[in-house]
Amino acid sequence: MIKLFNNILNKEKKIVYELTKIYGINKFQSLEICKNLNINPKLKLKQLNINIFHKISNYMEKNFEIEKNLKWTIKTQIEEKKKLRSYKGLRHSLKLPLNGQRTHSNAKTFKRVKSL
Repeated sequence: MIKLFNNILNKEKKIVYELTKIYGINKFQSLEICKNLNINPKLKLKQLNINIFHKISNYMEKNFEIEKNLKWTIKTQIEEKKKLRSYKGLRHSLKLPLNGQRTHSNAKTFKRVKSL
């Protein structure tokens, strides 16, 4: 097991899929990381050495917003929308669906959680 950004990665799986376990990294971004660092995306983690993991972590810190930083920015953006009293901010504060979903017959669990 390898630990990268407080995530435990499985050595037996390919690097592309294991990087997606990090909050804020999807498959496209993990392929981009491999491409920019000249790493074969089909390699398994056990085939890589420690220097490559240091390169990956440095590259991700410089070019991507991940883990705690990303969670913090999302939280502050939601709080800003609530302060501005925008439509999405009101929907957040009322704990209703945000993006135009139907609420008459759907989103009952969302509304039930709100009432508790």
